[in-house]
Amino acid sequence: MIENKNNKGKKIMGDGMKKHKSFIDIVIEIVVTKRRIIEKFFMVGVVISAALSLLVGTNYDLTEYLPDWAPVEQGIHVMEDHFGYPGSARLMIDDVSIYEAKTYKNQVQDLDGVDTVSWMDSTVSVYESEAFLNTHDIEDYYKDGHAVMDILFKEGDSNPKTYEALEQIRQMFGDKGHLSGPAVDNKNVEESLENEMPKILAFGVFAILAILAFTTTSWVEPLLFMTTMGIAIAFNMGSNIIFGKISFLSASVAAVLQLAVAMDYSIFLLHTFTREREAGLDIEPAMVNALHEAVPSIMASGVTTIIGFVAWRS
Repeated sequence: MIENKNNKGKKIMGDGMKKHKSFIDIVIEIVVTKRRIIEKFFMVGVVISAALSLLVGTNYDLTEYLPDWAPVEQGIHVMEDHFGYPGSARLMIDDVSIYEAKTYKNQVQDLDGVDTVSWMDSTVSVYESEAFLNTHDIEDYYKDGHAVMDILFKEGDSNPKTYEALEQIRQMFGDKGHLSGPAVDNKNVEESLENEMPKILAFGVFAILAILAFTTTSWVEPLLFMTTMGIAIAFNMGSNIIFGKISFLSASVAAVLQLAVAMDYSIFLLHTFTREREAGLDIEPAMVNALHEAVPSIMASGVTTIIGFVAWRS
């Protein structure tokens, strides 16, 4: 009788061990059985993320990402404390007399967003005849009918007010004026990224769709992959709201980079699911088996990607 009790206890323990589920098993079961709820959650999440992404600012000042211990960053802080750290640019005007250049200087000085304009009139009387001016004294600012001025703005190089002032200067002089300097470089980079990155992203999407169309077994699969990636990209862009603003480099390459490093996860899962279906399993059991088989590979690949980015960042 004692033996029967022991056998009965062993049987109960065995049944209990068989029914025990790991954390991964529980997650997979929830994903498969509660998929409709998960779909609705992601639909709402995509809409919210898309709206939040519009509120994320873009930072074009890479000096903000310098570590505090870097000598350059320390020097910038010292200069800001004593003199400020305004944006700057140089302006060259073609085919002007000295008197005309002085008039243009005053017009630029009066623009909103411009703090000061430095030219030779601070050391030389520009109202004298050019014949009486020492060429050596003015050649850094005026030469062969070309006037060069240094402009300091009230805000930083990447501030919208600085960009507005630059645009007004461009409109004022047209082809007659030539701008250079940090503020101009930042503005040109921003305009270039705004124009080129949508084209690059569109080309990347087209190339991926073309490759998938020739390598998949259904015309629906490429659209399914791209929809999945679109959702992931939307969540990624919307989640940047926690930072307030992100670097223009991140804003420009994040979507393309995400397509490159994360597309294979969906392919892993779908191919495994297709194989299970071809083996004769119904949809839910096939997906359960596919998740069990694909999750370890996806997790290993994902962790490798994360570690790679962390190592690159550090």
